[in-house]
Amino acid sequence: MREHNFLLTAALGVFLGSLLLTVPGSANAGDPAIDIKYRQSTMKAIGGHMGAIVATVKGQAGTDTQMIAHARALATTATTVDGIFPKGSGQGETEALPEIWKNPAEFTKVVQAFQSAAAAMGAAADKGDAGAVKAALGALGKSCGGCHKVFRKKK
Repeated sequence: MREHNFLLTAALGVFLGSLLLTVPGSANAGDPAIDIKYRQSTMKAIGGHMGAIVATVKGQAGTDTQMIAHARALATTATTVDGIFPKGSGQGETEALPEIWKNPAEFTKVVQAFQSAAAAMGAAADKGDAGAVKAALGALGKSCGGCHKVFRKKK
């Protein structure tokens, strides 16, 4: 029952989030500052889920059940990444490099690699297989780095 409630809550969140994207003044309004803030929020969410998964794998915090929930959420959020870099959103306070828009084919490839790795982790989570979630972590981390090394400002 608890898992059922989680799935309903997650589905409702995705549905409501998609509705917000169609509201005037939302991230689709073409305001670069809003687009950047939306993108940063999305990436922080992904990073937060990744951090929770890593902490669980290292035995520092969390349980396998919580790790599985984070893996599912990360996989769902990853499906939005290809739409959070609209043209014109490379100007302003962003770590996104101009190469994203100069080389869209390569950027698309690295985003798809990330989404595939996240989907594999999500599939393991959907099976409740904590071991497979842990095993998927390396490929997911590699896909994150593949994008960050080329398309994100160095910190």
